[in-house]
Amino acid sequence: MSPDTRRGSLVIAVVVVVVVGGLTGVATAESTIADTQRTSTESAAAMSAGSHVRAAAGSTSVRLSPTTATINESRTQTFDIVVSDADGGVGAITTTVTVDDTEVGTITDVSLNGDPGAETIDIADDGSEVFVRAALMDTDDSGSVTVGTLTVEGAGPGTTDIDPTVDSLGDEDGDPYDVGTTPGSSLTVEDTAESVDLDISADASSVDPGDDVTFTVRRADSDALVSATVALGDNSYDTGIDGEATVEIDESMASDAGTVTAVASKESTDDETFRNDSVTLDLDGEESATPADTATATPAPGDGPRVTFEPASTSVGVGEQTELRLVATGVDGGVGAVEAEISVDSAAATITDLEVAGGAGVEQTDIGTDATTGVVRGALMDTNDAGAAHIATVTVEGAEQGTTSMRVEVDSLGDESGTSYAVGGTTAVTVSVGDTGSEDDGESEAGSSDVVLSVSEMPTGFERASVTVRTVTDASVTETRAELVSDSQLRVVSDDPRTTTVQAVDLAGNVGAFDEERTIARLTYDQQLSPDDVEIEVGNLRDDNRTSVPGDRISVEVRSGSLFDEPLPGASTDAAPGDPDRDGRYEDVDGDGNVTFNDAVVLSFADASELNNEQVAAVDFDSDGDLDIDDAVALAFE
Repeated sequence: MSPDTRRGSLVIAVVVVVVVGGLTGVATAESTIADTQRTSTESAAAMSAGSHVRAAAGSTSVRLSPTTATINESRTQTFDIVVSDADGGVGAITTTVTVDDTEVGTITDVSLNGDPGAETIDIADDGSEVFVRAALMDTDDSGSVTVGTLTVEGAGPGTTDIDPTVDSLGDEDGDPYDVGTTPGSSLTVEDTAESVDLDISADASSVDPGDDVTFTVRRADSDALVSATVALGDNSYDTGIDGEATVEIDESMASDAGTVTAVASKESTDDETFRNDSVTLDLDGEESATPADTATATPAPGDGPRVTFEPASTSVGVGEQTELRLVATGVDGGVGAVEAEISVDSAAATITDLEVAGGAGVEQTDIGTDATTGVVRGALMDTNDAGAAHIATVTVEGAEQGTTSMRVEVDSLGDESGTSYAVGGTTAVTVSVGDTGSEDDGESEAGSSDVVLSVSEMPTGFERASVTVRTVTDASVTETRAELVSDSQLRVVSDDPRTTTVQAVDLAGNVGAFDEERTIARLTYDQQLSPDDVEIEVGNLRDDNRTSVPGDRISVEVRSGSLFDEPLPGASTDAAPGDPDRDGRYEDVDGDGNVTFNDAVVLSFADASELNNEQVAAVDFDSDGDLDIDDAVALAFE
């Protein structure tokens, strides 16, 4: 080789083969030898440097989410395959996910995110494991990245672990991650859900267009009223927990045979699936034979949260306003996005304001020109992760005396990770509009009374109760307060000026066993009533075993005026506590007509031993079931 050649620059293209997760990528590096005076050692060092073109992408873990789940036999549960801390996205993965006990659960499906350019999914014949290899993926660049979703079907009762193992993981540039822990999940499968037949009836057998018909839906096995959906043609109506829906019949609901058929259906729960039932009415007076067996199998949809109003019923004066909370119950992962339409059935009340909850990053609200409809849209919300999530606040104003229902129709509902919920159903709220309330701020009306319904000795828990309250004179319920269950699980319906039905259902399963007396609900009437003016009839009382419980466990107490006739025992005041906002909590502890810091000071000296349970509950501001110094602290910060 000539000296000129040796002194010239020699460009060497080094092809380096990098293996990431069994996938082959190709990289090119250039090494330059400047002249012949460089030593062979320096040349070797340059070549060596050119062969190390891939740096580690960093450390992370791969996990399954959720960590635990419970389903019934033949139902399915999805688990996300999540890279916990990505930096540069996820471009390739090779993993195997194994179910330890195939008698409990089996893998039925896997879907991948990131639109992989190459993928292999191999599920074992017995569903015990799945091998996944994917490459050329395009995912989020940083943070938690869900690369795929695993579907497991319940095979039989028991509990099994589901564990991932990761052979390789690389970012979108081809650099390998250092994979640390790979936490798995646990799946519990319970016995197959019980099948329950529904039974729907109507208060008429033949109707004319314009007639109102009340449909009642019950469980065929127990005759208990149930919350269900009644469908007539293209229209659907929710009964609520009172089991009833009143529908105005129109000709669009009629079949070619001149009949109107109402079909009752109900979403499945973890424990029960429901079979549809129907009832057929004749339009224009001709009797129509109803098939002997009209029940058809209800599909087993994936149950999701219910969207309800809190409280379940409310009262407002003409020209006055009140707020209701729109709540999604049974969420798992919070609510991150919502789109829902709210409507008022009549002109008795109007919608004046809508507000999306959860500190929404994107929010839009629209109220119709007649103020009887409204739409809420929210995204990037941060709500409670589990249980009940507050998603919106609705302000309504009384327009004219009467009663109306406000309903919600949910177009979309998603959790905080962007996954859509299958909404399990919605519940309407009853709004009663009466005369404008008293101008006397802070004092209860002289002609009002509280009717308190209580239940005692439920050693096997509480599932539901239905109580009819009758008064000897006309009296309207102006306010309701749930005690044993949440407001969304209490239904109060006034059938006429002297009859009100109260239904409480522990849908959330939060009420356990108890031996003491517990308040179910309190109703405030607009008339002064005595104990002789009120009687109750218990239509249904069941424990958590769905066993009927004697109705004499439920009692009624009538109270006129304040819950307190004297100052709190031990308190340094001469006046009885007051309830300025009539919410059942006596914030005006010193009875001076104002709520100030002094009320908290006075409460700190109160002696709870001389108070009954209802009085303790009225000043239990930290809601822990007793009266102590913590309640004074809670009141001070209200």
